[in-house]
Amino acid sequence: MDEYIKWQSWDEWPEREDNPPLTVETLFWYDGQEYMVTRIGHRYAIVTQPAFKEVISNENFKDLLEMPFLNGKSFRALIREFLFEE
Repeated sequence: MDEYIKWQSWDEWPEREDNPPLTVETLFWYDGQEYMVTRIGHRYAIVTQPAFKEVISNENFKDLLEMPFLNGKSFRALIREFLFEE
């Protein structure tokens, strides 16, 4: 998760420590399904691709990454199992 935080450059936004911005949309695959971390209006979301169907969303980016996402586990808990687009 530390690598993801660095990639998102959250250290450049110290005033938003409690709710950092989404600086880079993220594509990843898990169990044969493609997903994207994105922003829809004022909410951060994880959506399926290519259908763009919302799986979970939250107004707080950090909270989104801690919410149950798949099989009761969060993005944070599953991150090591994801295949990320390079």
